[in-house]
Amino acid sequence: MSFQTKSIPSVCPNGPSSQITANDVQLLTEKYNYNQDLLDEINKTQIDSNTQYRKGHYESEQYANLMKWNDRFLFIYYILAIALILILVFSSNQFLLTTYQIGGISFALILYPHVIHYFFKLFQMIYTFIMAFIPKNIYNTI
Repeated sequence: MSFQTKSIPSVCPNGPSSQITANDVQLLTEKYNYNQDLLDEINKTQIDSNTQYRKGHYESEQYANLMKWNDRFLFIYYILAIALILILVFSSNQFLLTTYQIGGISFALILYPHVIHYFFKLFQMIYTFIMAFIPKNIYNTI
């Protein structure tokens, strides 16, 4: 009697007379291993998804924190700008500034935080353009 043809009696839903052969056990084992591999793949994908979610959560949290600090510094800047404007307006004539000059300084101070980014980008592009024509040290650019 070989292992392949040996039958194992068991209690099955089809009735007490049905038997499971070694081939059936082998097929069930292969199906279980295949399902286990799929389950492992699903778990790995779920872990990767959870990691990506946490990464996104922490990045958005840090961005929100950065924006809060940006708002705080902008508030402090405007308070100092208003204080300087009030000093220029209400001080005695020691600075020798006209009304138009005080207005221009006030306008520039209020507009400065909103336009400095564009000036910085412009200077950065000019710097990159000039640096493209300057010979480079090959050992530093590898």
